[in-house]
Formats: sequence, structure tokens, C-alpha cells
Amino acid sequence: MAIGRRKLLAGGAALWVAAPAIVTAQSSSKVHVGHGFAMHGEPKYPEPPQHLDYVNPAAPKGGNVRFGTQGTYDSLHPFILKGVPAAGISQLWETLCWQSRDEAFTVYGLIAETIEVPEDRSWTAFTLRPQAKWMDGTPITVDDVIWTFETLKAKGPPMYASYYADVLKAEKFLSAAGSVPFNTRFPAGLSATACGSTPTMSGAIPLFSWIGSAQSTNWRDPGDLAFSLTSEVYDEENDGLVGRCSSHFGKVLRDDYAMNHLDEINQFAGLVSKSETSPVAVFRAHVNRLKSINL
Repeated sequence: MAIGRRKLLAGGAALWVAAPAIVTAQSSSKVHVGHGFAMHGEPKYPEPPQHLDYVNPAAPKGGNVRFGTQGTYDSLHPFILKGVPAAGISQLWETLCWQSRDEAFTVYGLIAETIEVPEDRSWTAFTLRPQAKWMDGTPITVDDVIWTFETLKAKGPPMYASYYADVLKAEKFLSAAGSVPFNTRFPAGLSATACGSTPTMSGAIPLFSWIGSAQSTNWRDPGDLAFSLTSEVYDEENDGLVGRCSSHFGKVLRDDYAMNHLDEINQFAGLVSKSETSPVAVFRAHVNRLKSINL
């Protein structure tokens, strides 16, 4: 297996942070967004820190220092099974975060500009600094980090698969901080309050939405079991794939149909709830609604 040099460095950075490192689950609890994250309390140092309290800012600069180590090495690649890597080889690249030595457990962004963690600590998100670049001047991307995380977990030394066993997935998405300019430019889907309404018009175009909030709707439908499992990652009512509040867009026609996601988009052999309005009837009603306003 060959792991590209550029990809390798980003991956090492991502995996440096204690688990869960990338994303374990989505939640809608209050999210901390900052330049650092403390396991207990708040980070000690501001952004950027002028100097660390345990470092002398007036220390002499220049010269050389040599450290010794026992044993030998036959590899400069610490992320493969073959060979013995050189001691201290990891000092050759920067990391996604760095950890201060005078706090119990606090990390600060280095390649990462911000760190996002919800109150329930079910996931962690990093926004990369736009200044972060490879030695050749190419920007370090989210794809670089994800590629290496997945490669090391699947093909790297077994310690990575064990260490990150609880991490469900690593994914690329629009962060809370990054969503501000997006929402400013495209405000149509932005709710002013949690689980609130969004603008019902985008220019001259009316906006509507509806969703179900059930997972098991027909005991004969094999998809119901899957949605019952996927629904567990939410802390709000959902249809197995989309949260009830997250679905609000424009005028909410209804958000509590006894339907799951498959019922709404493509029923399995017509297996839907017998006690709820047919999804086909809901779509037909909406077609007539749009016709009535000349759309």
C-alpha cells in the first residue's frame, strides 16, 4: 500500500486529536465553537497566545540541540506496518491541533482554525485555516484529512483502527462558522429560532415543505427496521433520515405525518401506514396547491 506524502501529513494531523476525532454522530445540542477546546472548563490561552506560561519568551534563540534515543530505524514512514520508523519523525509536520503542557487536557487549533464540539460531545468538527498549505504551496484541504483518516483506519497499523473504533465516519460539511456567509447570501432556508419557520417566499417564488416523523409505519416493510436504527442518532423527532425541525423550509404544511423517509419518496411495494394519509395523496394535493397559484 502506498500512502501519498501530502495525504499522509494531513492524516497524521487529524489523528493527533483524541477520539472522537472527526465525527461520531450529529446532534442538535448547543455547540461550542472556538479556537480551542478544554475537556474541563475553558481553554487557558487566548487566540493567538503571546507565549506559553511554561516557556521563557526571552530565551536565547539559535544554535543546535541533539537528543539521543535507544535502538535504530530503517524507515522514515511511521504510518505503515513494515519497518521501524525513526524516533521523532512526527516532528517534521504540523498537526491539526496542538496540546498545551500546563492544562489537564486542552487542544488548540493549528492547521484547524476553529474546533466545534456539542454539549453531548457526540461529534467534533474542524474548520481548516485558509493559510494552511503544503510545502509546495498547495492548500491543505478537508479531502486530504478525510482521505488519510479513512486510509489509516482501514490499511494502516492496527492501533488506528482500535483507537478510532468509535468514530462512525468522517465527512465534509459546512461548519457553523462557515455557514454565516452562506446564510447571509441565501437566507431563504434560515430559521430565526430553533425549530422555527423560515421565509415563505424567495423573491416571487413561494416555498413549502412537509415531512413525516415516524420510522416504523408498516410491520411488513423491511426498511422500517433500518430507519428505527438510523433515527437513534437524532435527539429530535425524525423520519429516520431527516429531523423534523431540520426539514422546516418555507411554509410548513405539516411536519408530523406518520411516514418515514422511504414512505415519503418511494414507497416499498406500497407498504405505508394504513392509518395515515397516503403519500401519493399528499403529493397530489400539493400539485393542486401549486396549480391554484399558477405554478
